[in-house]
Amino acid sequence: MSTTLSQPAQMAACIYAGLLMGIWRDILDMILPTARMWLNALKDIAFWAGCAYIAIYALFHANGLIVRPFILVCFLLGFLLWRFAATPFVMAIYRFVCSAMRSFFDKFSRLLA
Repeated sequence: MSTTLSQPAQMAACIYAGLLMGIWRDILDMILPTARMWLNALKDIAFWAGCAYIAIYALFHANGLIVRPFILVCFLLGFLLWRFAATPFVMAIYRFVCSAMRSFFDKFSRLLA
């Protein structure tokens, strides 16, 4: 049985799960950066399926699959925290590494030709 003493731990677990959802979103954006509609639809399906898995896993281990409003807010808070605090830095590093690799391989392919 859950008490109010376990609520901070449940909140922390759900915030961490929200952070994982944000990381999952960035991973999908890095793996499949495209503007094609059907590929975006597959990416959205994978995103929501992954988020559902993460939420169910976190809820099961945090409080036995009891959904409460503050837990949903914590999921959202963790996701938004990652999305607006960490994503710009992570994606900037990703773009820098990709452009450095692209220029390296472009110069390397010119040497071979």
